[in-house]
Amino acid sequence: MKLWRRLCISLAVALLVLPLSVLAAFDLLWLQPRLEQIQTLAQSAGPEALNPPPLIEQMVRASEPNGLKWSVSRIVIAQSKPEPKLSTLQRHAIGATTALLLPLHAPEQELLALYCARIYVGDQSYGLEA
Repeated sequence: MKLWRRLCISLAVALLVLPLSVLAAFDLLWLQPRLEQIQTLAQSAGPEALNPPPLIEQMVRASEPNGLKWSVSRIVIAQSKPEPKLSTLQRHAIGATTALLLPLHAPEQELLALYCARIYVGDQSYGLEA
């Protein structure tokens, strides 16, 4: 009985610690080195993207009902250093993990500025300044 209880506790701890360890390692090895680049991209945005009018902000939030983190994570991945050839599953895992961790490092207004500065608006144009 004691062995069964100890085994269950060890398994529960492992199931909690392992994902947190993987997230921490990804954050340290992939996201942290790119934070400066992300901040530079957000700050290089024009005044319209840095502080969008309320109507534009409302439209952006309506177009992204799950939050900006998913779109901004795709933008960050596309703007970052080229990765070696990755499988679709690996790209999706990187995107999901980046979307999960990005709000911990960047305030919502910075994510909005990055989205507004880098979103494709058509005719080979990007950002609200186009």
